[in-house]
Amino acid sequence: MLNYRKFRRGTKAEVDELLKMEKSEYPMRIVYSFGISHEHPGTFILTYIRSTNPHHEYVGLYPKGFKFRKRMFEDIDRLVAHFQRHVNDQLHKSGPSIRSVAAMVPMRSPAGGGSSGDGGGWGSNNDGGGWKGGEGDRSSGIALHIPCLFPRSPLYL
Repeated sequence: MLNYRKFRRGTKAEVDELLKMEKSEYPMRIVYSFGISHEHPGTFILTYIRSTNPHHEYVGLYPKGFKFRKRMFEDIDRLVAHFQRHVNDQLHKSGPSIRSVAAMVPMRSPAGGGSSGDGGGWGSNNDGGGWKGGEGDRSSGIALHIPCLFPRSPLYL
């Protein structure tokens, strides 16, 4: 990998700048390079620019080759050929990040009725304008249901 023609030495920011300069010279190309990941020891980083912003993906080094996008490649040339054919696939194949999953999770009311308004929670009209905590409340806090990344294994907080 260190001798590969597209390998660049330097920090992530330095490699980003080198690719930005190359992109300005060849605006119609998707420019890319490999580097050492200083943030994740034992891995390399593939940096590429489609239009203006640098994108970064990690490449694992294993005894049998390189691991990239959950696939093993015997040599760097096969990895690069796959990357060039599937450069846009990463946007569609990757699952949502943990932040976006958390943002999509509907909140359940402490009254146990859910967010649909049928059980007298925050969205209900039968409680005088919102949830009222107090001594008669059976809930000790807010119950959130956050789906786990593993199917059939929900995570409850």
